Formats: sequence, structure tokens, C-alpha cells
Amino acid sequence: MALTIGALPVIVPVRYVVSEGSILFPVSGDEVWRATDDHIVAFNADGVDGCQHLWSVGVLGRARHLTCDGQHLVDLTVDRINGHRET
Repeated sequence: MALTIGALPVIVPVRYVVSEGSILFPVSGDEVWRATDDHIVAFNADGVDGCQHLWSVGVLGRARHLTCDGQHLVDLTVDRINGHRET
């Protein structure tokens, strides 16, 4: 995930899950938690599928806070999406 803290770009690695058109991920640290509340953030994931094809997806969306079982989660809407797959 990419965001700004104090007008500086910050990249934060996150574990994520895709659910009902949103990307959900936990965040740690108060500074990152504050920087994501109702702000626009970028998200990128890439990998290799079962046939050894490389893929990458980038998302730009608005982050909203959720709390579940005491854990801080970010719910990222998918407002813009782009990607590619190498065959």
C-alpha cells in the first residue's frame, strides 16, 4: 500500500484479502492508521499464476476504517484499477 505521511510518500507492505469489491488489510502503528482514515491510497499486488504467467494489479481508492475483534482494518474501495499479465 502506498500513502502519504507528512506530505512524504510511504510504502507499507500488507497482508490482504479481496471481499465484495473491496480490499481489506490490517495496519499497525498509529501513524499509518491515522494516515489512512478517509484518504486516497494506492495498492499493488503481483504474482505468478499456475501456468507461470506474471501478473500485476494496481488499485487507487478511498480507505475507510473498520475494527473487528479489536483489530484495526482498512477497507479500500476500488475506484481505479489497472494491471497486466505477461503470457
